[in-house]
Amino acid sequence: MIKLQTTPSARTLAAEVLRRVDRDGAFLAAALHSELASWPTLEGREAALATTLAFGTLRTLGALDARLNRYAKKGVKDFPPKVRWHLRIAAYQLAFLSRIPASAAVNEAVRAAKREGGEPVARAVNAILRRVASDLEAAPASFSDAVWESLPDGFRSRISRELCDALQLRGDAPWTGLRVGATVDRSELMADVLRDRPEASVELGTLSPRAVLVRRAGIVDDLACVRDGRAVVQEEGSQVVALAVGAQRGERILDACAGRGHKTSLLAEAVGPTGVVDAADLHEKKLQVALRETAALGFDLGRVEAVDWTAGTGPFPHNSYDRVLVDAPCTGSGTFLRRPEIALRFTEAKLAELVALQRSIARRCSALVRPGGLLVVATCSLFPEESSELWAHLLEDLQFAPAELAVVGGSTATLSPLAHGTEGYSLMAFLKPG
Repeated sequence: MIKLQTTPSARTLAAEVLRRVDRDGAFLAAALHSELASWPTLEGREAALATTLAFGTLRTLGALDARLNRYAKKGVKDFPPKVRWHLRIAAYQLAFLSRIPASAAVNEAVRAAKREGGEPVARAVNAILRRVASDLEAAPASFSDAVWESLPDGFRSRISRELCDALQLRGDAPWTGLRVGATVDRSELMADVLRDRPEASVELGTLSPRAVLVRRAGIVDDLACVRDGRAVVQEEGSQVVALAVGAQRGERILDACAGRGHKTSLLAEAVGPTGVVDAADLHEKKLQVALRETAALGFDLGRVEAVDWTAGTGPFPHNSYDRVLVDAPCTGSGTFLRRPEIALRFTEAKLAELVALQRSIARRCSALVRPGGLLVVATCSLFPEESSELWAHLLEDLQFAPAELAVVGGSTATLSPLAHGTEGYSLMAFLKPG
């Protein structure tokens, strides 16, 4: 919905996005996309700055709060929500965006504080930020250290500092993946993207033969190549997961956790008109999106059903699928470079719950694979509990043999932001005894 009010500044837009992430549990990327789409009059530079501020502030939130709390009498969280986020954004600018004058960062936060809390709140914000600016002038902050220090202890203990340091984007949004149509020349499409968005950066994907990566291209859904169907928005690692299933013409495939159908449509393309791809997910609304998007690409799906795999296998027949993909619910830790809120919401209890769920879904879905067929289990996680330890559990649970993954090779594979530039995924293929 297009808003009719005065176009906000980048700082005000970023503050609203972060408030939604905090208040509503929204994903940062989705909330930012929604806000940017609702302000078509926002200049490209302001949109880029809003993106930098939103991602950077959330990635360094713990370190920013620690610095602000030195001078906030009752702590940052004692301020009204909108003021709180303006404070943090201003502190991020002071610490990590030297191209923005300190006075501009402080003054806008003070104005926002006055609007939301009155003169006393504005005076407090001004005093805090001037102390922060003075500290930073004497001892500049390290972005890498701030990101690392802002991770919750349990999350930080499961990843390497090297992986965290791979985040050298200074708060910018990471690359966005496009999956190019099978008959589309990637080089030609890259040239088209640059004609459409001259300020963008464009590269070929390195793992998926269908991937083109774009950055600083604004709202990617509005690219001409996406609107006309030559490409769809899909992260490169996600493409590789679907390709690793190795679907062949004429096969019968089940995408057991289809979500919104990005992998599903790639599987449907692979099996062709003589094959069948069925799709399931716990959430009916996601499946409706999958149906629409797959149909828009010219592919048909077979049976599409909402299924709670912890309760049974629903209407899907046992021993009947050539290949089953389980892209299991997980912590999403492999996506934390793109989704900083993932790390901030991590708990040990939730991890244990998800691992139990992953094992349960894999056991249920193993019954649907035909003898001699393949089960591929994937998580968008690099945590050992959701990768190497999970694979050991599943080999014991299922009594299937390790099998070869397509594209990436081997029976297990890890896609890493550090090694491959993709989101983090862990995959394993299992062969059902014939």
